[in-house]
Amino acid sequence: MWHLNGTVLASFVRPAVLITDAYNALNNQPYRRGEKENEFGETIKKTLGAGGNILLPVYTAGQVLELILILEHYWSDKCLNYPIFFLTYVASSTIDYVKSYLEWMSDSIAKSFEQNRENPFLLKHVRFCISKSELDNAPDGPKFLNSEVRASISNL
Repeated sequence: MWHLNGTVLASFVRPAVLITDAYNALNNQPYRRGEKENEFGETIKKTLGAGGNILLPVYTAGQVLELILILEHYWSDKCLNYPIFFLTYVASSTIDYVKSYLEWMSDSIAKSFEQNRENPFLLKHVRFCISKSELDNAPDGPKFLNSEVRASISNL
């Protein structure tokens, strides 16, 4: 994950309840972050380049934050000009809240902010919409829409 650190079970002193899944405990999965993200990005770029739109519904704010950071990074690296829309009733307040809690984010985000004063949640490519009517007023052309399912999809 980009915005949060992974769980370290050794850090739990004495949990009251710990629910986990050991299904793949003995299988070591190869680290493939860059490969999967690049494949994801190339598929997005190809679809938008062909004039298509992309709707990526997500259920939780954590998923949205992770995807927004991945997309911001990819858009900057590839110099893409397609708009990214984040559609939910609490879009801007979610990002405003996260901007002020960087110390709870991953070590890389916290260190980057301490050293460079760069906040990764000062988004350059994402536009916020709180209603479908705002999205309807967006310019014609290919779009990437990131939407929180509960808040918005039923209205699309």
